Amino acid sequence: MVNAQGSQGFINRPTGPVTQHFGDNANVTINQGASVNEIVDALRMAGILSRLTTRIPEAQFRQLLDIVARVTLPDAGEHLYRVCRVTLPSTAHLVNAEIPSLLLADMCEQSSSKAWPPLFECIERFALVTGIEPALASEFQHWVDVSASLATPPSTAGEIENLRREIRAEALRSADADALSWLQVYLEPDWLNRTQQRKQALFRVELVLWSPRTNGPLVLQSEPADGETGEAKVLWTLDEIPSLLDQVFLRRETIALIPDIITGLVIEIVAPSDFLVYGFEHWKRKNTTDTYGSYHPLVVRLRDRLAIPDPADQKRADDYWHFKWNTFRNGVCRLDFAAVQWRPPEDLDTFELQDNPDLVCLGLSSPLLPGQREVFDTLRDAGIPIAIWLRGNDLGAEAPADWPQRIAASIRGASLSELREAVKKTRRLKVARKNRSYFSNALTLLWDDPDRPPLKYEAQGVFV
Repeated sequence: MVNAQGSQGFINRPTGPVTQHFGDNANVTINQGASVNEIVDALRMAGILSRLTTRIPEAQFRQLLDIVARVTLPDAGEHLYRVCRVTLPSTAHLVNAEIPSLLLADMCEQSSSKAWPPLFECIERFALVTGIEPALASEFQHWVDVSASLATPPSTAGEIENLRREIRAEALRSADADALSWLQVYLEPDWLNRTQQRKQALFRVELVLWSPRTNGPLVLQSEPADGETGEAKVLWTLDEIPSLLDQVFLRRETIALIPDIITGLVIEIVAPSDFLVYGFEHWKRKNTTDTYGSYHPLVVRLRDRLAIPDPADQKRADDYWHFKWNTFRNGVCRLDFAAVQWRPPEDLDTFELQDNPDLVCLGLSSPLLPGQREVFDTLRDAGIPIAIWLRGNDLGAEAPADWPQRIAASIRGASLSELREAVKKTRRLKVARKNRSYFSNALTLLWDDPDRPPLKYEAQGVFV
């Protein structure tokens, strides 16, 4: 049954009732069980249908609702919401609902920034969701083919083919990302021991490989036991750690676990914030002039995210971290490097960073020096997963004031999702290899993915 009061309409949903505000004082309430006719009537009484039909004929919208109604995929509304969100720019407002009919109604009204309406793109993406029956997927695509010429403005067959080509290319890039391997270098400082001569910090080190072929994290042997004592070397200086990486790449059984060692291996340094102004990318391969940072994308991860003493603060930081990462993954990742927001380190404010939902990639506009731990505490508490900065100690006499513009020019054309590889390319430049004071030789990239968090040390058997 459909009821209406003023601009309010009532439609059904299997788990209703739910009331959704659409703006302009229009509300649609969903009760249990609804036909296509009831949905359309409710949208009409709420004043929404008249707006939709300026974009697409009512008959086509009814057909789409009929196809969606036959989707048996669990959490279909959640899946549809995700593809709608991915389709739209990160700044676009999307109705906060997982109700298919309301999502589709909202997508009809979204502004188009491409040669096809957002509704067509989200339907093409939804048809590819795992679990959608092939017959229904074909119906969705046929619906797009027929509706293209009937929409206002119309889309040509060539434009729809370009849409599908773009989605296929994105799927291939995503498959490539899924095939990535990560070699994580865990650094645990031993504050009680330092070398007598140079007073360098000593670390316990664990190497952990994540790969499509390891079925989760695999802790690698760091150092063979001494033949006489039976004991392995435990403590290492930062300058000694490259020899551990050399050993990893000498083991055939380890290399066999890495599907693509040329473009598919990322080295992640998991370190406390006190050591994030160290130039890990300059670690030498096999004691030569070649560096690991010029062979592989080499990034740092903030180990302090896992060690906040107060459990409430830990949970709050984790929630911001996941929220920011989802924002990145669901749209910001497709933006150009120009979308990076720059802030002076001394002006960073935790609340400001937390309250800006689209601020997930942060550039520090002036170099960092040792002892600026508060900068990393702010990044941690605000949940910032990606950040880029220059290390002041590696810049030589004077830091270039225009370094954000220089790095932008060096990686022009790369999206934020390609930032790790783009930074590696700046380290491979001839000018960078010949001139140690070149700005990219002082560049650090923080890339902290919460979907693949560093192991909890004692709980997971690392450093026990």
